[in-house]
Amino acid sequence: MGSGLQYFNPFTDRIHVVDMKTNIINLQKQKALTKDNIEVTIDAAVYYHVKIARKTFYAVENIDKSVRELTFATLRSICGQYVLQDLLEKRDEVTLELGKFVARQVHEWGI
Repeated sequence: MGSGLQYFNPFTDRIHVVDMKTNIINLQKQKALTKDNIEVTIDAAVYYHVKIARKTFYAVENIDKSVRELTFATLRSICGQYVLQDLLEKRDEVTLELGKFVARQVHEWGI
């Protein structure tokens, strides 16, 4: 619903509140394997906000959980593509790649 006076039928219509502010998820430490089979522990934070509330409401049941699980899976996948030395040296490149992949996926959800 937009701003201002709105009419709705309380017997057939429901109003669902969707938080449109920027949300932060502090991800717990995650273990992943690098390309050279070394286990690394990764700590991350995710910032997101809902752009299209209707699309988000119908596409995702639990926004925080969905974004968190997608980020965990992407972290493990991207870390598996690098050897430990490259992972440490190319930190910015890895962050950019992770951000692009997650952004493409959540764009479909209206986030």
